Amino acid sequence: MILLEKVIFFFAFLILFLFVSTSLTFAATNLDIISILKNPNILYSQKLEAAKPLLDAQKIPASITLPNNGLTIYIDLDILMNYGGVLYVVKDPNTGEKYTPQEVGQLIQKYSDIYISAPQESKIDSDGVIQWRYLGFTIDKAPYTNMKFPNDAL
Repeated sequence: MILLEKVIFFFAFLILFLFVSTSLTFAATNLDIISILKNPNILYSQKLEAAKPLLDAQKIPASITLPNNGLTIYIDLDILMNYGGVLYVVKDPNTGEKYTPQEVGQLIQKYSDIYISAPQESKIDSDGVIQWRYLGFTIDKAPYTNMKFPNDAL
């Protein structure tokens, strides 16, 4: 009889332990928006979906469509989370693949007559780092200027 009580007590304790540990594990994996956006194992499309309420609350579209060619470009969530900037440079919302600086320059030339005289170019800054004139597009579909690009007048 005592053995039976010990077995019942053991299994009751085991079930309680499993329940508590499972609950704690679930609570630990219930990620907030910041954790989701910074997690490299989560697909970019899932990050966009998770960020949608945050973007909607700030009236920031998840993507913009360029006039003339109708190309859709998606927001760079890394820039948004790390620097607070709204930059559209992502070409594939599933993988998060970004346009290269050269591709951004080509898009600017195709998209806008204003910027056709200032093609995408690069210069080496005072630290010896290559800086590109434009990094992507703003929320207003204008080229996003690289603030680290060396001054043309110098």
